Amino acid sequence: MNRIATALGVLIVLGLAAAAFLMGGARGAADWGRLRAVVLESDDWGFAGFVPAGDSWDGLDRAALSPGRFPPVYWGSTLEDSSDVAELAALLAAAVGRDGLPAVLQANYVMASLAWRDGAWCAYAWPSVPPAYGRPGLWSAVAVARALGVWRAEFHATWHYDPERRFAAGRETETARAATGRGITLFPGSERARELGPWREPAVLAAELDASLARFSEVFGRPAVSIIAPDYTWNGAAEELWESRGLTVIQAKREQRHPGLPGGSA
Repeated sequence: MNRIATALGVLIVLGLAAAAFLMGGARGAADWGRLRAVVLESDDWGFAGFVPAGDSWDGLDRAALSPGRFPPVYWGSTLEDSSDVAELAALLAAAVGRDGLPAVLQANYVMASLAWRDGAWCAYAWPSVPPAYGRPGLWSAVAVARALGVWRAEFHATWHYDPERRFAAGRETETARAATGRGITLFPGSERARELGPWREPAVLAAELDASLARFSEVFGRPAVSIIAPDYTWNGAAEELWESRGLTVIQAKREQRHPGLPGGSA
């Protein structure tokens, strides 16, 4: 076994029944009272991407961005808003287990974002976001969900991409510049601009992690204890860094060995 406990140890796939329940289907689709353990987790909360609004693509050639094999839904994926959080919190609060407690979502947060403004790149630390992603009431809705006991924040990423590659590719072509100016975070080569890419300097990754964990503690009132690696890929050096910062639970074991994790570490 890895020194760090990987995954919360469990992700019970409830299949179509659970999916129907979470999507607002028949409440009898899953008998929560008989289940021993259910883990509900979701990535990319707080991520200012991929597009600010539905009309962001108007007049742009999306194919020119060559974003790789992203699912079609990524073209319309955007930051959550207050109504999304409020409706989900209400749904979770209504699902009470046999322990008498409501369902809890582990929301894994991206803690920073970049935007091109007035001829320069600007950085934003969550819950601040670029103006194009302004979501009135969002942070208040999260606070309500946390007070209801249905919202457990954990750490996911700093940027979710390599900022240096974002700087370069986001301004490389006319289409990329237009997309970047509109707040779109799909850019040429974005599928290869992984935050934890093995080309990134360890000292830089450590500094980003320290800043993000400090911000996490500040906004959520407690330290993060787990991580789901952005893009689900990481190596042994990343594990050592996380462990040294108290992140002793890694989720997403499915791709734990890639890229470059030393043999026998899983």
